[in-house]
Amino acid sequence: MTSQLNKIEDYWNQRSFGYSLDNQEELLHDQEKWIELINRYLKINKGMKVLDLGCDQDFFLLCLQI
Repeated sequence: MTSQLNKIEDYWNQRSFGYSLDNQEELLHDQEKWIELINRYLKINKGMKVLDLGCDQDFFLLCLQI
């Protein structure tokens, strides 16, 4: 069982690095588009508090740091 757990752990350790790079790439190129879309519907202003209940890498929360 330990061998299987080690394989799973190794997989996710390697995958998490790529996942983080994917998110960084998305933030660098699409952040303004997401901010415009979010603000079109939510009207979020600087200084407001936002609760992110997602299961992601806080992508939207990072976009809302305006």
